[in-house]
Amino acid sequence: MIWLYIVAFAVAATILVSFATRPVGFTLALIQILAFLALAFGLFGWFAILQDQVFLWYIGVGGGIWLLTTVLRRAA
Repeated sequence: MIWLYIVAFAVAATILVSFATRPVGFTLALIQILAFLALAFGLFGWFAILQDQVFLWYIGVGGGIWLLTTVLRRAA
């Protein structure tokens, strides 16, 4: 379980550095890619591994962030 915290911290640090050094469009694309990967992991886990509530969280959070960044990228 500790690897999940390490990955989340690394993703957050990458996004913060990206906000400081890159244009907004690049950062939104980075967030959208990471959210899509979380969504894909959740869908794969739900349908291929086992039907556990953890994978529903990945689907919900990843899908929601992916949709939000899609809308924000269209507006930017």
